[in-house]
Amino acid sequence: MAFNVVGFLKDHNVSYRDSGPNCAQGNVVIKCPWCGDDDPSEHLGWNLGTGSYGCWRNTKHRGRSPHWLIMRLLGCSYEVADSFVVGGRELSRFDTLAKDFEGAEVQLQKRSSGETLEFPKDIRPLTTRGLGRFYSAYLQRRGFDETEVSKLGEQYALRFCTQGYWRGRIIFPIYFEGVLVCWTGRTIYPNQQLRYLSLSDKTIDGSEQPLALRNVKDLIWNYDSLMADKYAVIAVVEGPLDALKVDFYGKAIGVRATCLFGTGVTEEQKLLLTDLRSRCRDLVIIPDRGALLNEMQLASELTTLCPRVLHVPQGVEDPGALNKQQVRELFRSLSK
Repeated sequence: MAFNVVGFLKDHNVSYRDSGPNCAQGNVVIKCPWCGDDDPSEHLGWNLGTGSYGCWRNTKHRGRSPHWLIMRLLGCSYEVADSFVVGGRELSRFDTLAKDFEGAEVQLQKRSSGETLEFPKDIRPLTTRGLGRFYSAYLQRRGFDETEVSKLGEQYALRFCTQGYWRGRIIFPIYFEGVLVCWTGRTIYPNQQLRYLSLSDKTIDGSEQPLALRNVKDLIWNYDSLMADKYAVIAVVEGPLDALKVDFYGKAIGVRATCLFGTGVTEEQKLLLTDLRSRCRDLVIIPDRGALLNEMQLASELTTLCPRVLHVPQGVEDPGALNKQQVRELFRSLSK
């Protein structure tokens, strides 16, 4: 049973149009509750078949699941929104993507940015040979063997840089709906204070770096890959290396991972996590050891999406320090 968008709008006296400007076939348009008084026109499209939605003015105001839109319109909890959508059950429509609407959204994003993002020449695909061997050696020190490092480079499109601004960093590309929109780099040097450095979406005086198409805190890592299938568990961790370890070793038992690029979570990231919630049975948080305050705050903000928190074993600093056996033991009870 599909969610009745029009019925919901009528029941809650939300004005809408089913034709005219900004209204694609199979959609209705309403005033965007996030844009508010900044633009009172009806410019947020809501797909009648899939429940996905998107604002034509701001591409951050979008989602595949209608839950966050309902929460914003009514000021209600996730559970209340879910009762409107499916009566507590996940919808099969999450198995199919709203291709027509998303395509238009991606094109709008490209037009607004006016360009696509490309890697500078000195950021090269990760290899276990030549200069790349120093970066591969770092990943081996973090628990992967040489054969696994080769697979990591291929499966996650990892890169490295030996000179310039990104020197000494393993580069984690960040894709959104097939488009490279940003990247973050993890230093291989133990004494470097800034462990992670992300491409900025703001112009920095004197910098020749390209601009990210989206701010890193509007994104989550591994999003495109995770939206391609369904899984038993998706883990939410702090950094890309944490996510890399859990995702690589967890795939065989139905466990995947993403990261928030830090300890906090933004509204944009919540929307993307809502998408991921539809792709798994359990969405869980794995905090770094010793980060109790951050853990409590994150768990509070994501309580409706990620009601469960898993902890790394005693003596392990963070998910990135887990070995293969520890990853699988951690999720054994959830992945069945």
